[in-house]
Amino acid sequence: MRIVSNIQPENVRKIQELMDKKSYKDIDEFVRIAVENQLSLELSETNQFNAKLSSISLTGDISSIIEKLRIDNSNSLIVEMSEPEYKDIKSSAVTEEKDVWIWGQINKILPVKLNTRYLFNLLKDGKESIDLGEFYRKASELGRDFGIAMLHLDKQNNRKRDERFSTGFPIGEEKSKSFARFCSQFIGFRRIDGILSGALFILKLANLRLENKKLHIGITKSGLQFAKIRNPLFDENLTKNLSEEEINFYLNHIIQKVPGEAMTFYLILDLINKEVREGYDLNIKIKNVVPSTWTDDFINTQRVGAISRLYELGLITKSKTGKFVDFDMSDRGREYLEKLKQDKVKYANNT
Repeated sequence: MRIVSNIQPENVRKIQELMDKKSYKDIDEFVRIAVENQLSLELSETNQFNAKLSSISLTGDISSIIEKLRIDNSNSLIVEMSEPEYKDIKSSAVTEEKDVWIWGQINKILPVKLNTRYLFNLLKDGKESIDLGEFYRKASELGRDFGIAMLHLDKQNNRKRDERFSTGFPIGEEKSKSFARFCSQFIGFRRIDGILSGALFILKLANLRLENKKLHIGITKSGLQFAKIRNPLFDENLTKNLSEEEINFYLNHIIQKVPGEAMTFYLILDLINKEVREGYDLNIKIKNVVPSTWTDDFINTQRVGAISRLYELGLITKSKTGKFVDFDMSDRGREYLEKLKQDKVKYANNT
């Protein structure tokens, strides 16, 4: 069978480079192997997803899970905790907060929202904080139940990997490892040197304090604001993971409070706007402005995580050609890039 296909000039150039290196004897061999590899990849991913789905089950009715996350409109007293300062979250690799990237494994905002909302609900009786270990246990169990529920809905709605609501939640077969990852990445912890790490602290949505020789976690003013915004999954229906108000809050919040995340978004959006649209090419450009200690693998991890957050927030779009993924700006992304420029959020180095 003969099939005619239009291939982007940039991809033609890359294929020709492989031909020149004698990696393939001719274009027919390259196309045949590429097709076989992609079919194998797609079937493997589907089988892995179905296997995970069949290996786990809901521990509670979805309505009872959601009930723990619904916003309470009562006038409960919430005592805010002060926000972490830069000295509390600083990185040894950089000297300024604007250069602090969020860890790439923190690749989704929805799990951050869940933990912020649940912390808010647990503090509604006027407490300023809750024992960190207790919050780990409760949030992990809830995160797992919610994630499994979302995994079933992802299957029912045939959501592709990038679209799945279950991503980031502790739904792995090894429960203890999933819980540890979820807590360290999407809640956070205090390192031996006293520095805070993890999403809730880097994003300044929560903070820690020592009480009776135990660490307690409390919600900040920004965390309280984010928690109280209605979420489509928690408060309304099951059609969207983040509301427009939540997205706008996050994008404005990072400009005001989390300059490292704003800088990261500026850098990647600006590169995509300049038609640097493939992951490998983005990594090369990013390498020019990040600490020299960052390895190629670490740069890739950081870039993939940031791309995932940008995509979830609707700032970029993706198109897939075989194994290659091209990124492009959405209308929201263009508007936000202009806002970042107006607010003088910009990487100091020239990319």
